Amino acid sequence: MSKPISADKRKLILEGNLIQAILMLAIPVMLNSFIQSMYNLTDTFWLGRIGTENQSAITLVSPFQNILINFGNGITTAGAILISQYLGAREDEQANSMANHICLLHLHFQYYAHLYAGLSLRDL
Repeated sequence: MSKPISADKRKLILEGNLIQAILMLAIPVMLNSFIQSMYNLTDTFWLGRIGTENQSAITLVSPFQNILINFGNGITTAGAILISQYLGAREDEQANSMANHICLLHLHFQYYAHLYAGLSLRDL
């Protein structure tokens, strides 16, 4: 079970410096986007050295990959908003429950996405 948000963080977010609070919340998202961009750039670099056919496969798959990533980001953002509302109302039990539901939703989505991919690629 997760620990409740500390009083210092709650005070910073609700009453503190707005720029500092926004940066505290935005930096993990920015790091995630940077890592994803570096992953795609590395794929393009190495596959470009192998040949154009391999690089075209990545170009074909990238839009689908981005759709799945954005779907996951949307669910995560919605979950974070709901958790924040519960924490703001000091309903820590509901916030923990929502966090558990978001994790379970991601696990189910991941399972079915892998199942679909496995069945689709079985004949290749």
